[in-house]
Amino acid sequence: MKCKRNSDGRAIDHHSLQVMRQQAIKAVREGQTVQSVAVAFGVNIRSVFRWLSDFANGGQNALLAKPVPGRPPRISAEEMRWLAQAV
Repeated sequence: MKCKRNSDGRAIDHHSLQVMRQQAIKAVREGQTVQSVAVAFGVNIRSVFRWLSDFANGGQNALLAKPVPGRPPRISAEEMRWLAQAV
């Protein structure tokens, strides 16, 4: 079975996803259907329903991008800049 999706949310940076969620909620609240919003933003309809649920339970703060988990970098930001310039 082939997936219908051309891309997924992991390819989009967190800030852009946050803006997308906020715009989708605004569109639904202004009267657009959930299905039309999902098609317009290129996401699954379930995602839009989840965003609506999150918004209903937590307000605007529930739509904000969350920190990305993971190991902290071994080198500092200054060392990273130096390395980028050296290469």
